Amino acid sequence: LFARHTSHSSLPCIATQVQGYTIYGSPWQPGCRETETDWAFNLARGAESEARWKTIPAAVDVLMTHGPPLGCGDFVSPAYRYVGDENLRNAIEQRAVSAHVCGHIHEGYGHAVRGGTLFINAATFDSRRQPFNPPVVFDCPPPSVLREAAARALRLRQQRSDSALDHWGFHR
Repeated sequence: LFARHTSHSSLPCIATQVQGYTIYGSPWQPGCRETETDWAFNLARGAESEARWKTIPAAVDVLMTHGPPLGCGDFVSPAYRYVGDENLRNAIEQRAVSAHVCGHIHEGYGHAVRGGTLFINAATFDSRRQPFNPPVVFDCPPPSVLREAAARALRLRQQRSDSALDHWGFHR
């Protein structure tokens, strides 16, 4: 596929520059159910997940992961629970990340701004695996403007005595 389509590339846990923007991508995610442990790129929750997300650079313009962080586009309706990765949420909280784009949780389609980071769940299929949601397009401001805003948001989070995000992804 990549030999025939040289305009496409994958981001296997690396940072790259695209038109001046720093983009970091990772296919890893925690499994939602015990039966999903043999799927490709699944992580065990806890130490394995935490170690994986430590590889995210300290400042990223666009972070792309397969699955969402806990509390941001991760609600699954059949089980009525949040299935995002708590360690991914913590990693984002500790870094200057301007935008986080994911999919995987079909019911979580949409966007929100939390702690100065734009979270986008761009899942196009519904829970029955049928195309349902329109594609997501977002325009980034110039890299310098984006980075200044992300750095300012990170400083504000670090100044708070309780910088942890609550269950909904908002600061306590």
